Amino acid sequence: MKITIYDSTGNAVREIELNNQSDGPKSYQWDGMDSTGNKLPEGEYRIKVEAFDPNGNPVEVSTLSSGMVTGMTFENNVTYLIIDDSTKIQLSQVREIRNSTG
Repeated sequence: MKITIYDSTGNAVREIELNNQSDGPKSYQWDGMDSTGNKLPEGEYRIKVEAFDPNGNPVEVSTLSSGMVTGMTFENNVTYLIIDDSTKIQLSQVREIRNSTG
């Protein structure tokens, strides 16, 4: 499995190779560092996850994010949830909201 992290301008800032992964859900928490170990500034980043079968053929993957909803905004006729006081996610992209105590 390979995870590539891109900055807001589309530049790849880090690639993580996670070899020999078994089938099923996986979790990864990025440490905020670039490929040379430098701490990157706060901002908007995108991820790309690629997975391959034992023969090297690509397999389909899906990604999910989690965080605390700290606000909501409506801009240009689109509703956004604010996650962790910093990230805007279109409400149409939200798949589940759970109570953090249960």
